[in-house]
Amino acid sequence: MGTATVNLRRETAPDPYASVLAREWFYEFELPDGRRTTSHLPAEVATIHETRLRMLDAALASAITVGTDGLTCLDLGCHEGYYALHLARQGWHVTGVDARRENIEGAMLMRDLYAVDNLNFVHREIVDLESSPLGRFDLVLMFGLLYHLENPIAALRMARTHARRLCIVESQIAPSLTGTVEWGSRKWRKPIVGSFAMVDESDELMRSNREANVKPLSLVADLAGLLHTMRSVGFSKVAVVDVPRNGNEQLRRRKRVMVVGHVTPEAI
Repeated sequence: MGTATVNLRRETAPDPYASVLAREWFYEFELPDGRRTTSHLPAEVATIHETRLRMLDAALASAITVGTDGLTCLDLGCHEGYYALHLARQGWHVTGVDARRENIEGAMLMRDLYAVDNLNFVHREIVDLESSPLGRFDLVLMFGLLYHLENPIAALRMARTHARRLCIVESQIAPSLTGTVEWGSRKWRKPIVGSFAMVDESDELMRSNREANVKPLSLVADLAGLLHTMRSVGFSKVAVVDVPRNGNEQLRRRKRVMVVGHVTPEAI
């Protein structure tokens, strides 16, 4: 009498992160199971994200002397929500804003993956917040955004309007221009207290670069211009954040900079 052979196949559970790992991201997110997403950035450029995180944590540790539970953050130009998610997981209540819908969709996908309920995203252009503000937040973040705007002074003024305690800006920095400007006559001159360089991002828009301005022209501040503008729009104290010794090379060379603006001089 023959013996029948029965093949038993164990059903494999679907990978809950398959759709996330299948796509290419701007950031290298660490997933709950320890795996990481693939960033389309070259490795030497992608280091800026980890350096920013360390500098952000250091700046907040020195400025905030109470727990973060209940504190609020507005992340302007949040992109895929990398920093918003980082803060939300620390207890912050975060609202991320970005002008590109595909960025917001990626941010919401990552938020849902981590099941954080203190993180919200809004699809809106930054300039629209001037006429329709979202309220006041303990912290306003502006990472990698300022140098992609045609009116960075208005953006910093708007950030000050939304900031209850702190505003942290990270930006590319332009070369400095010094000297004086004739002011109506060769006899009258005004000192240059800061400068802005004009950059044309038309080629980036043609390539649908999601990290570029949504308009062709951007004004990039030099360090003096950024610091002077932040003081002028109402930040009572402005300080440059130290860069870790092994941090991103652009930040180490001061081609980029992170600056903390305080709304009040008192420690938080």
